[in-house]
Amino acid sequence: MFDDPIVFKWAGALFFTQIVLQVLLGLLDTPLKVKPGVAAHQIIAFVPFCYAASMGWKLWMQDEGIAAFHTGTYVDRLYGTNDDTWILTRFMIGFQVYDLLATFLVKDLQKAEHLGHHFATLCTALGGASMGGPFSQYYVAFFFGFTEISSVPLAFVDLFRQVPSLAEAGLGSALNEVARTTFVLSFLPIRCIWFPIVMATKFWPDMLAAYTADDIRCPALVYYWMFFSSSFLTFLQLFWGYKIIRVVMKGNVTGKGAKGTSAAKEA
Repeated sequence: MFDDPIVFKWAGALFFTQIVLQVLLGLLDTPLKVKPGVAAHQIIAFVPFCYAASMGWKLWMQDEGIAAFHTGTYVDRLYGTNDDTWILTRFMIGFQVYDLLATFLVKDLQKAEHLGHHFATLCTALGGASMGGPFSQYYVAFFFGFTEISSVPLAFVDLFRQVPSLAEAGLGSALNEVARTTFVLSFLPIRCIWFPIVMATKFWPDMLAAYTADDIRCPALVYYWMFFSSSFLTFLQLFWGYKIIRVVMKGNVTGKGAKGTSAAKEA
């Protein structure tokens, strides 16, 4: 898959832009100079976040093929194919390769939960593209696309959190508040409610149905990895949601001098 044109173009273009932008931001006399690596990452990540979110919205909410899978059987949802979700799968592989490289490169991004999230997502995307696949294309529309809606404002939330001086001016402060509010209002329902519901009512039952019917068409390692990674990623959404709720209850999401959230990185 790393030779796939879509994977290579996304990973290569994003990482190359990261290097160039990080160097430029380190040289220019702007507030972003204090953390050029983080600033470059958040600015760059905004583009793939928007791409995934728009693709996910179109597929999950409007695509007739995905809608047919929704009312079909586990065979449709696990083994059905869709040209657009296959593109989205390969995009996600490229994006996660970039995100892992950037996370290793930039010290301020080197958090265990972020590394674990990127690695698990990359391996899951590779599993969906493994021999005999693609697999779980119905779920790609939701987990690799629709859920990224909450990641779009997150790019700004994390930028303002890492470079607080950006939020000190009038316009920056206003943008910071809009980003924080939009993020909370999208992350909690999508990632902490909808995400586990789709797992519990669709994905896990479909995986068990395939096992019961002796109809596992992917490698055994991929099948068991999907159970592990889906559980791990669901836990991360709820963990980050818990942290966000704690911040909200402390009154730190809005208002001057807000400390912000250390919320989830997707994508």
